[in-house]
Amino acid sequence: MSKPKGLLNKYSRLVLLVIITGVVVYLISNNFDKFKSVFLPMSWNIFLALMGFSAVVFIHECGHFIVAKLSDIKVETFSIFLPPVLLGVRRTEEGLRFRILPKFFPKENDPDGDGLLSFTVGKKGRAGETEYRIGLIPLAGYVKMLGQEDTGADKQIDDPRAFPNKSIGVRMAVISAGVIFNVIAAIGILMMVYLIGIDRMPAVVGGVRPGSPAAQAGLQAG
Repeated sequence: MSKPKGLLNKYSRLVLLVIITGVVVYLISNNFDKFKSVFLPMSWNIFLALMGFSAVVFIHECGHFIVAKLSDIKVETFSIFLPPVLLGVRRTEEGLRFRILPKFFPKENDPDGDGLLSFTVGKKGRAGETEYRIGLIPLAGYVKMLGQEDTGADKQIDDPRAFPNKSIGVRMAVISAGVIFNVIAAIGILMMVYLIGIDRMPAVVGGVRPGSPAAQAGLQAG
């Protein structure tokens, strides 16, 4: 009896996720007109706002990431959006290692935290040091460097490639790179908009009331 019970516990979260997805799809399909007229536009606007904010953060984190790599700092994680992990990809000696929702589907004796939904594809080669992630919460993002701590003091690690072991100038460059990349991106976007232009609705007179000052001045519709 222990084996079926263990198997049930192993896939219980997956079954729960499928059930919740089915309920959501059922509710949307039965109230599609209301969903389309009310919730869909509101959800789309919220989605665009989140994506716009996340794009700003993505450019910001790219600045940290690129300068850290150029400064020979070990970058452990580059994540789009916030945890928990939806998808993680890292190059290992066996190939590209994918892991999907490892927090929701853990497995026993898993020191790397790959979870049940993990697999490796591609050719063998040199292992990479950075895992590229997509978070489940569609907001912001982050870069995790070796020895870096966002709260409290940085970890003391005996590794020359750790962030705390770099010179003050290098650390200042890495930290300030995010803002600098945002400024460069803003200037580039403004230049692009200025060169390409944007469509604007022309000022058109919709109608003129007879006897009104506008009609007396000779304004016409169109």
